[in-house]
Amino acid sequence: MDDPELERRAGELFDSLDAPPALRRAVDDLVAQHTPTPHRRRARGHTVALIAAAIVATITAAALGVQMIDRGQSTIPAPTTSQQRLSTSPLLRDAGWLFPQAERDYRRAPTPGAIELPGVAHYGQALTQLVRSLIGRGALPVGARVVGPLPRGVIWREASATRPAALDLTAPFGFSLPDGRIALPEVELSTTSAVTDRALRDALRGADSAIPIDALALRIPTLNRCQVQTADGERSECLFARGNS
Repeated sequence: MDDPELERRAGELFDSLDAPPALRRAVDDLVAQHTPTPHRRRARGHTVALIAAAIVATITAAALGVQMIDRGQSTIPAPTTSQQRLSTSPLLRDAGWLFPQAERDYRRAPTPGAIELPGVAHYGQALTQLVRSLIGRGALPVGARVVGPLPRGVIWREASATRPAALDLTAPFGFSLPDGRIALPEVELSTTSAVTDRALRDALRGADSAIPIDALALRIPTLNRCQVQTADGERSECLFARGNS
């Protein structure tokens, strides 16, 4: 199947869907970036961008991650086996950041505790390990140790000389202030990845629809200062709106 035929099928599939507005805007932006103009030759990325649109119809709902949360999936693009494990995990099944039908207010959400991650120095590294393990295994990262909850409002505790870094499991991607709304993970397809290109082309051809982990990119949020406890134990207080704390 050549590029024009792939583009035609991708466009038809996407146009037939009731896709979320945010996804449509993202795809429109991708296509616009790579559409040839009188001053720009046809770019191979144009085909990749259109094929990315077709992912909505050609791969499993789980692979759509945050775009498909209204269909009962988790917020990460995990395969069916991992989704099943997550939905039955006593530690994670009620996590509002993973299953948005659960409580999304940090102040009212259940507190499953935190995980200590020996050898992990940075917040982004911890999040990446967590999400990759949930996608690939449907379980916490190998070597992670579940501990008690961090102080109220703390999402990331820096490592010190006496203890490893720790990541909160109530809202590992943080929460907004002052309303305490738990943030959801943002997992995207890497449109520059050859792995992504091959996987999406295979999906359109009816081949294996699984999206490799290496084709996914995780956006690392910037936490509010009050959500970080430094190595020496310092932190500021998170100021929530009154009446719901």
